[in-house]
Amino acid sequence: MGIEIILSLVGAGVAILGVAATYFGVIGKLTERLVAVETLLSNHLKETSGLMSKVITIETKLGDVNLPQLATRMEIFWGAVEPVLRSIIKQPIHFRKDDLIDRFPNLTDDELFELKCILREEMSELTTNKDPKVLAYALMMARVDTVLHEKNIDKLTKEAME
Repeated sequence: MGIEIILSLVGAGVAILGVAATYFGVIGKLTERLVAVETLLSNHLKETSGLMSKVITIETKLGDVNLPQLATRMEIFWGAVEPVLRSIIKQPIHFRKDDLIDRFPNLTDDELFELKCILREEMSELTTNKDPKVLAYALMMARVDTVLHEKNIDKLTKEAME
């Protein structure tokens, strides 16, 4: 066999291996992965477009809301509900919780978080026992969250003004 035949056979072998690798090897796996990524991205795009339409709907509804009037209504609601919640939640044997509730909403952030933790622990016990007081605890936790949120907005506003 001459060198020309050997080189021809080696070239044909490389070409066959190249074709096999192209269609059955790494490139085939890469193509499969790209198709999977494309499918994933199209699914996320569909989800995102659905979320965007929901956000637009919410923004449209909020565009009609008078925020100062809504805040006033919320203050009236909490002014009426808060004393009742305090009377339901207070217990003569839990001195720290009673102290925090008596001074609420004039508490530090740490005290607000402490009150929220106390309420959450007692609420889980009430939920287990199916006690009707659980609604009062849930509303009081919502009120604590509202006060925390308002304090953080006040801090951010103050920092922005400085």
